[in-house]
Amino acid sequence: MSTRKQVYKAIDSERAYQDQRWNESTTTTEGKHTVTEWLVYIQDYAAEALHIVSREADPAASEKALHIIRKVGGMAVACMEQQGAPVRRGFEQLDDSTEASLTAAKQLLRKAQGQFHTAHPLVGEINMFLAGAGSPHLNLNEIGEEAYNNAVDHGFYETPPTILERIALIHSEASEAAEDFREDKMELYLTETGKPCGFPSELADIVIRVADLARYLNIDLAAVVEQKMVYNRSRPYKHGGKKA
Repeated sequence: MSTRKQVYKAIDSERAYQDQRWNESTTTTEGKHTVTEWLVYIQDYAAEALHIVSREADPAASEKALHIIRKVGGMAVACMEQQGAPVRRGFEQLDDSTEASLTAAKQLLRKAQGQFHTAHPLVGEINMFLAGAGSPHLNLNEIGEEAYNNAVDHGFYETPPTILERIALIHSEASEAAEDFREDKMELYLTETGKPCGFPSELADIVIRVADLARYLNIDLAAVVEQKMVYNRSRPYKHGGKKA
């Protein structure tokens, strides 16, 4: 796995290369395109990567595909540089323009990724990259926003869910985590379809379900968690006389 900093560095290197290639002496447009045109290019490169991984053997196939993914990331960043970089709602005060650009770039990558389907394990790696797996920068409200939007896009809010139904789903994820613990599936692993599984994945599902519910109810989960943590630090040792 690569760190987010390493991924940013790779995409920055691609952008530097693209700026060298896309100029008035090499292109008629100087590398400037509409959002629609950028999405067409991104889709074309994503199709090329999927063509490679579906017809060539690993590890060479995945290595070639990752180089293409770097190119796509650079294109997404270039698109936002030219067309604007809208910051995610609730995070307008971020000073780091790179953070905002990469968030927008991931949105474009998701749009391109959604056009294709493959059982190749690389899909799991792409999903982890897009989710910023392992990154300390993820915010609970951002997780809730993405989880909620994804649920809406997949039809799970066509009939407004009841609160009890959502709580029951959180319970179900906790039960699956307990089952993975009982079966000693404590490590994260990917299935042949790229689906993350294991105890860590079930804990992630709990967080996603909770964050989705909070977003649905317009609860500022990050602020409430911070408030609770501050209060909990003020409580006495083994407060309440309870065992746990």
